[in-house]
Amino acid sequence: MVSTRLRHVLAGLAGLALTAVAAPLPVSAAPAGPQLSFEHMTIVPGGIGEFQVPYYAEYGTPFTLHDVKATIDTSALPKTIKAELALGQDEVCKTAGTQVTCTYPSVVGTDGFWSFAIMGYQAVKGAVAGDEGSVKLTISSKELGTATRTAKITVADQVEMLGAEGESLQSLPAKPGGTVGVPLSVQNLGDNTINGVELFFWLDEPIGTYRKYSNCWWGTSMAYCHFDTDLAPGAVYDTTLALSVSARSPAPTTLGGQFDWQTPEDNRDHADIVKAQHPVKGTAGTLTLKPRAAAARRVPQTNLYPFSYQTRFVDVEGDQRADLAAVGAEVSGEVGSTVTAEVGVTNVGKAYFYDYPEPGANITVTAPSGTTVVKTPPGCARSGKGYLCTTIEAPLAVGKPVTWPFQLRIDRAGTLTGKVEVRVDMPDTNAANDKAALVVGQVTAGDPAPGSGPGSGGSSGGQGGGGGLPVTGANAAIIGGAGGLLVIGGVVAFVLSRRRKDRFVA
Repeated sequence: MVSTRLRHVLAGLAGLALTAVAAPLPVSAAPAGPQLSFEHMTIVPGGIGEFQVPYYAEYGTPFTLHDVKATIDTSALPKTIKAELALGQDEVCKTAGTQVTCTYPSVVGTDGFWSFAIMGYQAVKGAVAGDEGSVKLTISSKELGTATRTAKITVADQVEMLGAEGESLQSLPAKPGGTVGVPLSVQNLGDNTINGVELFFWLDEPIGTYRKYSNCWWGTSMAYCHFDTDLAPGAVYDTTLALSVSARSPAPTTLGGQFDWQTPEDNRDHADIVKAQHPVKGTAGTLTLKPRAAAARRVPQTNLYPFSYQTRFVDVEGDQRADLAAVGAEVSGEVGSTVTAEVGVTNVGKAYFYDYPEPGANITVTAPSGTTVVKTPPGCARSGKGYLCTTIEAPLAVGKPVTWPFQLRIDRAGTLTGKVEVRVDMPDTNAANDKAALVVGQVTAGDPAPGSGPGSGGSSGGQGGGGGLPVTGANAAIIGGAGGLLVIGGVVAFVLSRRRKDRFVA
């Protein structure tokens, strides 16, 4: 069933970061980096088979690739697993023996996503659970060089497993700096014993893990736990995950986490992502599954149901908010020289600034009259008479400025004053610091200049000239990251963008 593949990406799986052999990828290509996905597959004896949809993504960033060649080698599959190219690709893909080759003069990912070389796999007569082989993808282009991926194709017994009925959504109260026990449950709805399960999950950033268990692996944005417990037919099993809420969490607010129950075979793609994040294995005891009611040799298993999620909301109570302040700058240089002014936004409140969907904050920069912007920094664009910059970091931590380096040419003498203004879609707790001055002064040849010399930019603090706007902030450029979600349905793939940088807070 193609729908089985959906669960891997809906929980945050985006594929492993593409490593180009012949040429490195540009750092600025996408917030999370270019991604190449080639998923592991589980198929059922006597079933209708599964589709595998390889994809390349740059998460919302349009791209064009030239001279693209993708090869899928199925020679390492056993005779009990049939592999063939999905229909409708004959113009670009050819099959010769156990090798499928697809060529594309150029491809355009207008939404930052491109799928290719869709394959179908089916267990033929005589296949039994445990039959397994691998397929190898090799892809190359003028821009990317060459990269490879290997996926396992496994014949597995079918089981039926879901989060316990009526318990898919729950809300739990908490306070900033507090802890909360998150109840989770899984039910075996089938007639076969399920030999071990795994729990994959991600959490909104202000939620952390209070206790890291020894049967769990913790990456930077995702984690999973393995349970050796056998799930008896019809039985429900419970566990409680201890979580913490950051002392810097906004309040009141609602945070969340998504928890996905999988067989170990179905969880392989999730596990690969966690492993790519250099995970830490816990040491604080074992997270266990306990049967709610009384309830051979292990063989691979796959779940009948494409969605085995449980979502938990944490309602953070209290009155604790962020306060975003504009970051201005004061720079000096000779007439005709170019100076760099670092301007932006910083959070001076008591809580994370956490907005969704992004952008979380818009910063309008108006250059002083008498100067010319000679270089617009990444993340900013011309808007009316000024420039609009948007933060992509979520949440924006307390005391962590996000700034953009504007290069300004000084066209005339005098003290020239522009402004920086912050706008957000959430209630503002202190409008007085939403504006800051951007001041450009002059020095003549031979005179000492503030900071690091003529043409340098620089100082922060104090009062700017003109308009009485404060000059605040620090000279630090911070580039925010983002994550994304990719959703594949049937044999047609499309993108859902989460655009949030989720991390665990220890």
